[in-house]
Amino acid sequence: GTDVFSEVLQAQQQYEQDWERKVRPLLQHAMPSDSSRLDFRSFLVALTYASSRGFFVDERHGEALVPFADLFNHQSASLSHEHEVWRQMEEDETRGMEEMVQQHDRSQVQDQEQEQATIPEMAIALTSSSMEEVDFLCVASLLELPPHHEVFNTYGQHSNSFLLVAYGFVLPRNIYDEVLLPPLLPHAQRLVGERLCRARLRWISRFRQQLSDSPASPLLSSCLAMLRASLTGFVLEARHRCRFPQGAVLFAELCSLGEEEFAAMTMEGERGVLLSLRERAQADPQPTAQQILQSSLEERKKALLGGEDDDEDEDEDEGENEERKRSRRKRREICRAYRIGHLKLLEDASRRLKRPMK
Repeated sequence: GTDVFSEVLQAQQQYEQDWERKVRPLLQHAMPSDSSRLDFRSFLVALTYASSRGFFVDERHGEALVPFADLFNHQSASLSHEHEVWRQMEEDETRGMEEMVQQHDRSQVQDQEQEQATIPEMAIALTSSSMEEVDFLCVASLLELPPHHEVFNTYGQHSNSFLLVAYGFVLPRNIYDEVLLPPLLPHAQRLVGERLCRARLRWISRFRQQLSDSPASPLLSSCLAMLRASLTGFVLEARHRCRFPQGAVLFAELCSLGEEEFAAMTMEGERGVLLSLRERAQADPQPTAQQILQSSLEERKKALLGGEDDDEDEDEDEGENEERKRSRRKRREICRAYRIGHLKLLEDASRRLKRPMK
């Protein structure tokens, strides 16, 4: 019921293509006498070592396995500071709506400022030099490191899905976590009917074609986001406090319009429709739109809870040794923490449905 399985399948497919098209031919050319010893599993082992332990040193050295540096555990941004940023953003949400283009530009700047504000200071730096023709690598502290305190590294701003697939762990409170939700179209069809939903999709597609000559337009971005949310799903991000993406909200609001109301709104032109939808979502979200979004949340929640039941039903093999049993229990604990984090995001998003969109 999580996003990890699909990510694993995609990664496996990509690795198989890399092995067959690039790595295997190269190794067979470089090592013709030992080519029989080369197999896909050995490539995966080497890839795991390189991807989980590699560091970008500098432009000259590129990626490298750095002694000592791979001992540090991962730590994301400071949670206390991030919560203060979120509290301040809650206060900012009392401001009124501005014109769509200005709103789009301002949101881009806010996202960049928020991300910059939450990046923790680096504790170490890697540098290479040469002294008396002897190369060496220096790991230097950029901050004062008190004794008996763990030193962390930052692997990047990654979701728990990425951390689990790439490194085999998750963070209990990951401010960069995200949940992929299913398409909104089936939920909208059940609530308002297939005919109305298809008509709204045709309107979005037609408007998108009209705007295709100006790809930088925020109006086109809104249309593309509406299509993605309705047909392929959308992402809830923890760092945005599980606020529903604009495209998902606009599509739900569009489907909640009656025929007469939609016809009257289209008299203002396509741009007027999008602006009117934003005003509705901000001032007084429609119950039908909220139900469409809530239905999507419930579907994902049901899938997550169903996966948890499958884990509990999996019995341990009495013939397993203690090491394998501990490994199995550890995997269950990681999966449980992963699901708990995603369920928390869904609950936060469900509470936000009762508030206007900003």
